[in-house]
Amino acid sequence: MDILIEVYFLFICSISFNCSHKKLSNQAARCSYTPICKGVNVELMSNSDNVFRGGLTPKYIDVPELLYHLSVQAVYPKVLRGDVISPVERVYRTPAPDFEVSSIYLQIGQRYYRTPDTPDILIVLEGRIHVDTPHGSFGRGQGEVFFAGAGSEYSITPIDNCTLYRATVPSNLNL
Repeated sequence: MDILIEVYFLFICSISFNCSHKKLSNQAARCSYTPICKGVNVELMSNSDNVFRGGLTPKYIDVPELLYHLSVQAVYPKVLRGDVISPVERVYRTPAPDFEVSSIYLQIGQRYYRTPDTPDILIVLEGRIHVDTPHGSFGRGQGEVFFAGAGSEYSITPIDNCTLYRATVPSNLNL
């Protein structure tokens, strides 16, 4: 699967599109918010009211301000290939120093353990998992999310082969 990690801040979502152009090996084209792409984007973004609206919703559009900041130059995305940090995890270090995303692929019989130094938000993109914590256990399925606070240990056991994404603040960030 070709993956482009688009990162903003604190919310993870998966978006599928239909794409009319050819992909290069191990690359995905940036096709945010356009219905002409096919692939998987994992987008990490913060909640903010500091947004320029472009008319995709009925909300107020400040046209002069939008045009002032709008650029129509072609850009080519930097495709993040990620660094393998374990047999099941690949971390995508972003241009922004204050967050990163990891993909986690677990097969039946494997287990993922973590005690994060900073908060983690995980989403299950495929499959089903069982999560164990010192405070209890729970299951999650495709499209479901869970939060692990800093210092809270957890382990993930797949019920099916599964794909998860984890958003976190890098532990080496000096806050």
